[in-house]
Amino acid sequence: MLRDDGCVSSKAARWGTPESRALNTIVLLSFLALGMMNSGVPRYLRLELGADRTWTGLGTTIYFVGAILVRPSAGRWIDRRGSRWFLVWPPILIGVCALGLLAVHEVWWVASLRLLQGAIGSGFTTAAFIAATNLAPPGRQASAVSRVSVVIYIGFIVGPLITDVLVEFGYVALFGVIAALFVAASTAARAATAASGALNSGPRLEPEVVIGQPNRARQRAFQPAVWVPGLGTMMASFLFAAIAAFHPEYADQIGISRPGTLFATYAAAVLVMRRFVGDLADRIGPLLVAMPGMFVAAIGASLLAVSSTPWLSYVAIAVTGVGAGVTFPALTADAVRRVDASERGSAMGSFMAMGDVGQATAGPLVGVLSTALGFRWVYGVPAVAVGLGGAVLAADMLDRLGGRRSRQLTGDPSHGA
Repeated sequence: MLRDDGCVSSKAARWGTPESRALNTIVLLSFLALGMMNSGVPRYLRLELGADRTWTGLGTTIYFVGAILVRPSAGRWIDRRGSRWFLVWPPILIGVCALGLLAVHEVWWVASLRLLQGAIGSGFTTAAFIAATNLAPPGRQASAVSRVSVVIYIGFIVGPLITDVLVEFGYVALFGVIAALFVAASTAARAATAASGALNSGPRLEPEVVIGQPNRARQRAFQPAVWVPGLGTMMASFLFAAIAAFHPEYADQIGISRPGTLFATYAAAVLVMRRFVGDLADRIGPLLVAMPGMFVAAIGASLLAVSSTPWLSYVAIAVTGVGAGVTFPALTADAVRRVDASERGSAMGSFMAMGDVGQATAGPLVGVLSTALGFRWVYGVPAVAVGLGGAVLAADMLDRLGGRRSRQLTGDPSHGA
């Protein structure tokens, strides 16, 4: 919470406000279930339904096609009406779809249900990050996003490990527990939003420093101001989706008996980095943190592509997680700083929709290319993509620096000339 002098109290800085703790609980329950699905759905498709690599990738990542269709509209709705509906109802509906997977025995039906889950769930994630930035003091958005991301990756670490255990009892047990977690998340969201108006609010209309964009309180289908951080998150999301979709098969190829431990290693590395990256991005600037992270992730994915032993694969996926761990909070903070506060929801929707594009295309594209070129390209293709994303961020930084230097040389009064 804020003190009278506008600073964050030490207790709130350490433990968070009651509203932020409630938000973290809702996010943890939901992403624990999503982490279980990330590991469980590819196995269900491949081992139970006999899907090939392309269909396994499509059935896993088509979730994000649904998200692309809904996310920008969800952001604009939150700007106008608040977050409550998107925090309460999507978990329930995603849980119902999870149970529906047990009733279908065709790959295309699974893909259809995953498409529906993505359309429903995109609003929840957008609302959670908007709530986090709205609860944060001015200039502390990266730290707020980082804290929520830590909770998300706790779910991504623990979820696959639970999946490893529950699949021994069958997929009824797995998807039943997933549905129960989503119901618990919805129940917690209903109670929290009823108790606190802060979790149900749109953006706070506070003064903002807007980069490359005039202050306007109008709604757009897509926010052009966020295309650079959006392209960065698209490429980083492409890598994440490839890891989520293909880590069970990759583990089999390398000789790792429990695929969940491989994904958990990645998620743990992300978690460690996100514990610290928010404060760093707030201090030195988001792109100065995100850009090197993209290149580190590209190196890790390249090592995954060439690895032939379990120990090197664990090292490689940890390096990938270190790079990936710094990118999303920093890029999210950069995106919200580029627009006026009244447009934060639509900006976040546009930004996250670009991430959805990366995740939606990763499964089928990587599946097709790795089938044609060889299994190593499962992570070779994402390595190239995330490296290109880092190059785009570097070019944007150089362009900004060049523009500032030019204004200084021409005597721009904003630079004290």
